[in-house]
Amino acid sequence: MEDYQAKEQKIINSLIKDLSKELTEDEGYNIESYVEWGPQIRGILFDLVIRKDKFVQAVIDVKQTKGGLGMSKRRLPSFVFTNTTAVLFIVYLSEDNTFTIFSKDKFVLGSSSKSYSVVPSIDGVIKLIRDSSSEHKNKLSEDKNRNLKKEEPEFYEHTERSLKPEWCRKKLKPLEFGKDDELRICRFSTLDSLFSTLRYMKFRMNGLPGMNDKNEGLFAWNIINDPYSMPTDEIKRRKELINNAYIVSFSSEKKIDDLTQWRLYGDDAKGVCCVYTVKKDMIKDRFFLHPVNYIEEPKQGTVVKDGLLQLFINFVQNKSDLDFADLSPAIFFYKPLDYETEDEVRLLVDNKLTSAYKIPQYTREWVLTSANNIPNPYIDIPLQDFPLKLERVILGPNMNDQETVEVQLKTLLKQKGINAIVDPSKIKSYRNRNN
Repeated sequence: MEDYQAKEQKIINSLIKDLSKELTEDEGYNIESYVEWGPQIRGILFDLVIRKDKFVQAVIDVKQTKGGLGMSKRRLPSFVFTNTTAVLFIVYLSEDNTFTIFSKDKFVLGSSSKSYSVVPSIDGVIKLIRDSSSEHKNKLSEDKNRNLKKEEPEFYEHTERSLKPEWCRKKLKPLEFGKDDELRICRFSTLDSLFSTLRYMKFRMNGLPGMNDKNEGLFAWNIINDPYSMPTDEIKRRKELINNAYIVSFSSEKKIDDLTQWRLYGDDAKGVCCVYTVKKDMIKDRFFLHPVNYIEEPKQGTVVKDGLLQLFINFVQNKSDLDFADLSPAIFFYKPLDYETEDEVRLLVDNKLTSAYKIPQYTREWVLTSANNIPNPYIDIPLQDFPLKLERVILGPNMNDQETVEVQLKTLLKQKGINAIVDPSKIKSYRNRNN
């Protein structure tokens, strides 16, 4: 006896065959089966999705008995019309060989009235899809034109599906340089991290997937794009895009030798605080250096209190997200308001392949993170190409044998040709292991 799934697959294959005869690829139609929509955990699996010019035109749910028809009527129409561009939701009931049609312009969310009709043949369904196609296309075009206005060519490179780098630099939160274009930032780390940098004369920049914050790189993206409004494979692909971004986190000058920073990021004050001056003329090409923008995650339906993110939201709300695959590097300079005390200044290398950058991609290597056991990419930047100059190394107030480390670091720096000051922290109140 034929099982339920095998029978359903035969029905779906038959529907695809009949639909494809009339709704051809030459006309811009595309028919797919078993399309996941939304996050994997709570997403929806559609039996058939019919696209017209890449946009979802209609969704078909296949049911073999009338028992399944009731579930579709109650649950799926609102999901389809709210989270896709579909104007038709169709339930095919093989038991009666009939099609129950829900139309977006007639469907009322939460209404108990009969907001559907029944069509007895696939020819009638094809006619409905054809009749709604031109109206659907015009509506999408109107929405797109209203949202895009004159901004589109200013920031997006359609041929390479990415943001224009110089546009990003102007729109992101700027650094505040002082007199003579001077700016200092600092980074707290372990002594081992600094030693490796000096030993190999390369600065390591890590990818975002292995960070402790599992939403790193996706926080802003999730605000801009409702995950339920796109296919699951598109969500996966967007997540893969963060492998093109590599960061190093710094703090502003006012955090130099800060006790809280020592305890959080300086190996419990046993590490180092490295002070850098910014080489302003080298912040170009693949390099982006900006303060992180901390924002409160908006509640559903509320306006985002950030002009740049709201601009992106306006563009994807017209369901044109397929044209906006990569919003880096802009989206990687946003974090939740909870992290505001970090006062982070982030250096990012946008390592994707694009003609916008003069310098080639850096070689990507991989490491298994010790903290989270996640395969994570990294790149190594030669110090002569690095846009920051090491000016000073402050030794942690809890560092063992500070005097010896100070002498040895000075010797190492001199041998490497790096003119940087090495001195102990001025914090005396923190309990030192030697005291």
